[in-house]
Amino acid sequence: MSILLTILLTMAISYVLISFTEHQVHSRMMHKKSFPNWFYKKWPYIFQIYEGHAIRHHGQWYRDFDFEPNEAGQLDNIFITTVETIWLFLLLSPAILAFFLVSPWAGITFFAFGIAHNRLWNMLHIQMHMPKPVFFAEWPLFHWLSRHHFMHHVHTNRNLNIVFPLADFLLGTVATPKSGHLREMMRLGYLQPRTERAKLRLARIRAEYTIARSKVLAAVK
Repeated sequence: MSILLTILLTMAISYVLISFTEHQVHSRMMHKKSFPNWFYKKWPYIFQIYEGHAIRHHGQWYRDFDFEPNEAGQLDNIFITTVETIWLFLLLSPAILAFFLVSPWAGITFFAFGIAHNRLWNMLHIQMHMPKPVFFAEWPLFHWLSRHHFMHHVHTNRNLNIVFPLADFLLGTVATPKSGHLREMMRLGYLQPRTERAKLRLARIRAEYTIARSKVLAAVK
């Protein structure tokens, strides 16, 4: 098998494997207490992953998808940390070894794919919750991923993929947005209004949000 074909085949397999890993880790470790209490007592860091994500990120902070006035909560559990990255690679170590046994190129490709997923997860997740005028902010793909993640904040047991949303579709965990969710996606800029009337209404809503949030920020300070 040629090097190019090995790399392309490994990339396809890596996408599937990492998508399912992202889905299951997010579901079973970050949103559920899947282990007995003695396990969490022995490895309290695993419980901190659940607490930081399910309780703080979803329950305490970011009641508005794109706004958190409390500085203590703005970056809390937004990133996959270095320690969490090491845990994830340990979890995937049998797959990494298997790829290297097939071919050094396969192993290197899978490892690089894992690093790319990690960096993309951090870059996209913070942009979704703390939007800035970055180069990819208006990309249709980013808007689609953002809509997907927005619905996860509506239904935390659904849309568990953030970067590689394949497992959600194969496992039937995709949330269906209702009209109110679609309106909020428009406010966020992830959908575009179709009529002039809708555009005017959207501009008014955004202006109201800006005024309300400035008051909240002033009160926090």
